[in-house]
Amino acid sequence: MHPGPNARQREAGPASRKKPRRSANSAITSCLRKSPAAGWGSFIKRVTRKLGRIVALKVILAGEFASDQEIQRFHVEAAAETARAQTSLALDTLGTVIFDIQSGLENVAGAGPVRRKLLNTALERLRQIARQFADGGTADRQTLVAMTELGDVFLRVGTSEDNENPKGNGDLRSGPVQAACNVYEQAHQIAKTLASARPDDVQAQRDLAISYRKLADVRLQMGQVTDALRLYRQSAHVHQGLAADDPSDTLTQRHLASSLEHLGDVSLRTGKLTESLDFYRQSLDIRKKLAAEHPASAAAQRDLAASCEKLGDVSLQMDQLDAALDFYRQNLAIARKLAQADPDNTRTQRDLSAAFQRLGDLSRRAGKMTESLDYYRQNLETALQLAKASPNDLLAQRDLATAHERVGMTSEEMGKLAVARTSFAAMLEIKKRLAENDPDDAVAQRELSVAYSHLGDVSRKMGRLPEALDLYRRMSEVLEKLAAVDPSDARTQRDLATAYGYLGLVSQMMERASEARSYYRQALAIDKKLAAADPTDGRAQTDLSVACERLGDLSLQAGQASEALDYYQRALDIREKLAAARPRDAQAQRNLMASHYKLGEYQQKMLEFEQAVEQYRRGIAVLDRMIANGQYVAQASTENKPDQLYSAACAYGRCAAAVVPKKGESLSEQQKKLRQQYIDRSLVCLKEAFAAGYNDVTQVRTDPDLAALHDLPQFRDLVKPAADDTNKNSP
Repeated sequence: MHPGPNARQREAGPASRKKPRRSANSAITSCLRKSPAAGWGSFIKRVTRKLGRIVALKVILAGEFASDQEIQRFHVEAAAETARAQTSLALDTLGTVIFDIQSGLENVAGAGPVRRKLLNTALERLRQIARQFADGGTADRQTLVAMTELGDVFLRVGTSEDNENPKGNGDLRSGPVQAACNVYEQAHQIAKTLASARPDDVQAQRDLAISYRKLADVRLQMGQVTDALRLYRQSAHVHQGLAADDPSDTLTQRHLASSLEHLGDVSLRTGKLTESLDFYRQSLDIRKKLAAEHPASAAAQRDLAASCEKLGDVSLQMDQLDAALDFYRQNLAIARKLAQADPDNTRTQRDLSAAFQRLGDLSRRAGKMTESLDYYRQNLETALQLAKASPNDLLAQRDLATAHERVGMTSEEMGKLAVARTSFAAMLEIKKRLAENDPDDAVAQRELSVAYSHLGDVSRKMGRLPEALDLYRRMSEVLEKLAAVDPSDARTQRDLATAYGYLGLVSQMMERASEARSYYRQALAIDKKLAAADPTDGRAQTDLSVACERLGDLSLQAGQASEALDYYQRALDIREKLAAARPRDAQAQRNLMASHYKLGEYQQKMLEFEQAVEQYRRGIAVLDRMIANGQYVAQASTENKPDQLYSAACAYGRCAAAVVPKKGESLSEQQKKLRQQYIDRSLVCLKEAFAAGYNDVTQVRTDPDLAALHDLPQFRDLVKPAADDTNKNSP
């Protein structure tokens, strides 16, 4: 039996020992604890004076007294350690570089092309490292950690590519997301082996749970929802076991809360709202306890805020507005506290801004427009500070543009058009800069077209028609370029048709009938193609019906009665099919009602009063069914409740006006009774519209649909208080 190194040293005696050489650049401070994986060597803690840092060196304890067998074994181990260390170092360095590329260049003006090129280079190096791991086959924790990190980097690149190219390349199998899945699978096999070999090792079990979660993350991104749910459940099961064994382990509790949150996310994605709510509540309970135990921990507070946000989101989808409001307010309270504690922290400030925006969105949905505008203004104030602190941060600039947009949209709905115009103009300037920074960025170009659309809408409503026409033209120019790059993009084609529709509308308002007809026909041509490409696409069919109706209006205005009737009838045919196919779709029912009214108007102008009344009655029948089914204005959460109520008032008013006697006769008693019923219904809806926030008094006083009401004392009594409130709230 070969004697060990210590025995050989005793045999040689003190006089034979040679003193170890000491490097001038380093000093050994201690021998680290020998690990089970250290083999025939041990690790020594050394302070390197030249580098000014601590390093760990693997040395052979026998030193110069080592046998040939020991030296050979040590060299084999050292070579393996070196290879792993070099791979780990390369991966660590590459991961840092990719993080710098993404976070450092993602929001830097004009850096898009350079960023994409650097990411492609890094991706190729990642593939080389993945091949090295695949060939290695070592099943230890160091390899597990390194492969997991490699998968993380692959996934980060894949997510970046998806964000920059939302349409995707249609083949995830060859991309970085699939590469991440492959590497995570290899890491998972190692984790299972280690966990099986060490069932009582908490770290090994924790690694197994993490490997399940990593695989679930990437499967979910690949659209494999069922598989992702199964893996998330397995991850949660392992964490639940660890938490039961040691309830005081904070890290395990955090991981368990995250696992439950992931299960909630997948349930929400699959439409299982009650199940999602239950998972989120379980996660919240754990995080509440952790936040109470660690009140100074920003991470624990952020986790708690995230749970409140998730519960608010799912409550909102379940139409539980009060619950959503409560959760969002809790989220805001935490975000405020974190932002005040660390005012220079960009993340906490951005979280605060998002919290204001969420509450603004919820208040707007509930019809609380003043409250909504207040939240949006606080969001804008925070976004302005962030953008000012980082003028080259594109994300901060996008957030600022969104904040301006929210203020503008709410102000527009409240009739504060001057405020809305200022907000949309500020939004447009930001979107222009972002689009100019990267002309090839389709998302930036599309967002620019939206900004032109917003400002064009407000200008049109303010009667600034030449300005509106110019803005809509600029909108169409942006979309025409996008459509030329990718003619198959249905979304761009739809947006372009919308732009042509706006151009036609303003041209018609400016009495440029020829230009209006040209624009409307361009919109119709696009809408026809989109509707033919997918006959089941309700939106495409609806857009086609709108295009037909607009051309019908223009034809009627030009005295082309038969052509107008043809367009109106085509619109009605489309809407009847949509309404029959979607009986619970309130918008489809409203569109059908509008078509009946449009035909009624046509026949009224043609002096075909009986036919007009019949169309109006059909429209009213649709309206009555909607009210009975709670589809029209039953819920206070409906965003456009005031407009819906006003439309109902107009519908009944139009019916009242259409009840006319036959030539040379007066109204019969039955006609008088019917006319009064329509007037009474119109007044009730108008009163409710004012109560819900409708404030366009000028429109009410001049609307021809309400002509049957204008001379009534009840009408004047309704309008006067509304006019007083509008004047009081005007900026």
